[in-house]
Amino acid sequence: MDVQRVGTCFIVIGILLVTHGDVEFVSANTILNVALGKNASQTDTAVGITPALAVDGFPSTCSISATASANWTLDLGDFYIIEEVSETRSESQWVSSVLKATSENTGWLSTNIKGANDTNVWMAENLHFVEVWFPGTVSPTQFDIYFESGAGSVKTIKCSDIYTLSYDPIWRNNPDNITNGRQMVSHVVNSSCFANWYHLEFAVSNHPLQVDAISSRGERDNQSWQQWASIVDDVSSELSGYEASNIKGVNDGAVWQPQSALNLQYVEVMFDNKVHVTRVDVYETITPVSSSSVAQIFSPHLTASCFSNHIMVEFQLFQHDVKVDAIRLHADKPPISIQLGMTQELYQAQEIMNRSSIATWRPADKGPYRYIRIQGSPQQEPLKLCNLQIKGYVSPRKPLFKPVKFITMTIPRIGKVSNIQSIIACATICTSQTAPPCVTGQFDPERQSCAMFGGFEHRKDNDNKNETMVFQFAAHLFEN
Repeated sequence: MDVQRVGTCFIVIGILLVTHGDVEFVSANTILNVALGKNASQTDTAVGITPALAVDGFPSTCSISATASANWTLDLGDFYIIEEVSETRSESQWVSSVLKATSENTGWLSTNIKGANDTNVWMAENLHFVEVWFPGTVSPTQFDIYFESGAGSVKTIKCSDIYTLSYDPIWRNNPDNITNGRQMVSHVVNSSCFANWYHLEFAVSNHPLQVDAISSRGERDNQSWQQWASIVDDVSSELSGYEASNIKGVNDGAVWQPQSALNLQYVEVMFDNKVHVTRVDVYETITPVSSSSVAQIFSPHLTASCFSNHIMVEFQLFQHDVKVDAIRLHADKPPISIQLGMTQELYQAQEIMNRSSIATWRPADKGPYRYIRIQGSPQQEPLKLCNLQIKGYVSPRKPLFKPVKFITMTIPRIGKVSNIQSIIACATICTSQTAPPCVTGQFDPERQSCAMFGGFEHRKDNDNKNETMVFQFAAHLFEN
């Protein structure tokens, strides 16, 4: 086929393009996340972060700017009808370091709170205890504890066996009905322990613990023994005037009382980033916050606003142990401004996304658009974008063009074809160019060539005699 025949063929097709401009190509209009993996840029970026993390398809990765005044821009690479824009406006983070804890048990360190919930827990030391001696070594069968208050709070009785030289539990209970009345409570034990030295642990409750005396019953040489504590060897704490030595001897009204009736434990933790806190989740193996013995995620209602990464959680302990696996901080990000445009200089649609779990914008003017620009608030923290999704489909290429003159394109061309006889032929070639897509064709009658462009950026140039054809949906960009 010679050049003239090719030109004639183009002219015939061109007549269809211009005259029958209402004929559209068939499109399924499948709505997809057209932002996924597209070219992203940012005016400044935090160290170790890339702008593309906002559109990589992973909810846990985010782009972060170095300053609060940064702009983030996405080039979709083609012109799309935009149905929906969404971005994850809330974020969560786990504890990165533990600054302080009131107490911790061996093997249950407060550093176990760091990271996600993994069954490694912190357990505060929330027990009162007393160690007592009795005059005779026996095989114990029963202990009688005389309370002035806190009856029912005994959790564990341990025996210091003279043979094993270790503390072995010989009685255990999980108290659930601690009272503040005067009462003698007996605990029957069945153990091979043979000793006169015992360690008694008491649960912390909302009633003061006051112990008057401790009596031991047991057997030795086939004889029954009853004896009273004669020596107090160690104690968790004692209140002035209520010393542990008051336990010695028979019940006489003089009592031992630990320093704290209500045991307030706390832990101070740090998270990586300062945020506007909206929720704190405490992952509890056994939950003291709600005075429950059932494991749960406890999310208290927040009564004040907070912008921080330093959190202190206090636990009011009753008769249950405090065991905390992890603490998770939730936050909403500051408002952002989203703009949609056909060119990098001119944006036609704009929306402000405020604080919300997932913010969604469905533009009234659906475009088509190619560029998305997002700005944060200069008064807030750096711009952070996570799981940004742009739902849409490629704009139908109506075979309807508008001719424009005195135009110089200001963007690089995506291709050039020679031996072109007319502007109609140039428009036809532009329509057939899909990778990358051509949306503007410029015919040079002097050189008989067709330059193809993937965008609409241009400037007026009265000296440029080339003829330009643009798709009708972008004609308004060339009116001035």
